[in-house]
This record gives sequence, C-alpha cells and structure tokens, in this order.
Amino acid sequence: MKANQIAVGSAVCVGCARCSEVCPAQIDIPAVLKICEQHPADALACAEKLRSMDSKGTPMDCIECGACSAHCPQKIDVKEIMRRMAMLEYQSFRSA
Repeated sequence: MKANQIAVGSAVCVGCARCSEVCPAQIDIPAVLKICEQHPADALACAEKLRSMDSKGTPMDCIECGACSAHCPQKIDVKEIMRRMAMLEYQSFRSA
C-alpha cells in the first residue's frame, strides 16, 4: 500500500480528499480515516485523537448529507464511517 493510502475495511482510501472538498462540515475525512486505521482496537485512543484533530470539523459535525460518499472514487461509504466515528467521539465526550 502506498504512503497516502488508508485501509478502510476491504476498501482502500487513496487520500484524494475529494470527500473533504465537498464536505459542508469541513471535516478532514482522510485524517479521520487515518486515525481509525491507526487505532482499530482502541476506541478511547481513537476518540481522543478525533477530538484533538486539526480540522474545522470533526465527525460529530457531520450532517449526513452523503456528498462525501457520492464523490468517493473508491465507492467507500464515508457517510457511514463518519456516523460510527461521531458516535465514538460522542460517547468519549460524554464520559470525559
């Protein structure tokens, strides 16, 4: 896998950022996917990284419009991933 590629389940994000370019919440989606990849089994570490990421938006800001998924050339269901990450971030936020 190339340096800018991110494993997302059985798919591979190529890091093109087309999803982020159309995101009304201005979420750095490749950064979110990278965090998920780096902490697959550690929900707390993943949530902490999501809260501290350098982005105007985080998964909790996602409005589930689906523009990200529609623009993904790899056909990754980005909206569903953002939903799961938002729940993780929210649960972590509530327990902090």
